[in-house]
Amino acid sequence: MQQGEIINLRELLQQRGGRSYRGDVAVFGLDCDSHPITALRDGGVYVNAFSYILVVGGTATFSVDGVDYAVERSTLCIFSPLHLTRLHGESHDFGCMIFGVTKRFIDKLSIKNIQHRIIRGMNMYQLPIVRLADEESAVVADCIRDIARQLSREGHRYHLEMIRNALERFNIETDNILDNYGDAATDGSGAMLSRQVVVLRQFVGLLLENYKVKHGVQFYAEKVNLSSQQLTSIIKRQTGRTVSDFIDEMLYCEARNLLDVPGVSVQQVAYELGYSDQASFSKAFKRLSGMSPQQFRSRVV
Repeated sequence: MQQGEIINLRELLQQRGGRSYRGDVAVFGLDCDSHPITALRDGGVYVNAFSYILVVGGTATFSVDGVDYAVERSTLCIFSPLHLTRLHGESHDFGCMIFGVTKRFIDKLSIKNIQHRIIRGMNMYQLPIVRLADEESAVVADCIRDIARQLSREGHRYHLEMIRNALERFNIETDNILDNYGDAATDGSGAMLSRQVVVLRQFVGLLLENYKVKHGVQFYAEKVNLSSQQLTSIIKRQTGRTVSDFIDEMLYCEARNLLDVPGVSVQQVAYELGYSDQASFSKAFKRLSGMSPQQFRSRVV
């Protein structure tokens, strides 16, 4: 696993195991294992999902976009797909519960307020670590266990609806808790965010909403009132990667997700990701992976 690579929930499930609904909703680490997801320990990765990590025991350090946060019991970590995250320095008794949901799943939900709450939570990009009261931590833990229970009920006639209901409860409870924490204009210590940090977080939000239909740097630059060169310089200075790198990686990660879905043709994947035709998609995919979509599909099936 290369540092800074974007990986998806399906790949984490293959590596670690866990309970999942079609690779779009997953829960890991319920048994407080010492190393719930080893990818988080290998130099840092971007996980292509909205992720909530609740620390239930011990201590550790999360490096988030180059900033170290010490975490302990009752700490809630809230990561968007564009948080570069690394876990290190775990104590022998460290344990956590991890819940992840892809934006694709959120977008398909018919209950719009779930989307609103999850996106609202991700607006805490600048404050990804929240220390909860013990009773608040217990509520979040129970919600994650409930999601895991619903994920395991595959024979239930209304399986998807049960998962939706569990997500609804989780987001109502976390929304209620998060209302008491932080200020969207500060870094969590009360200091005002710099212009460059604000631009990075604006770009993150724009990319999550538009990467399937807007593949060019100019679109994102115009949205934040900068030139393409200025935006690229700001993003690279803070992350070590260019705007184009992020766009390509988001598309590539989602392409891997879609190619892993039985019955979805390469042409459908190309259309879903906003390419003008299958040939353009195949060329872009091969540039990033070294193989054609058909070869990749044959390899993973």
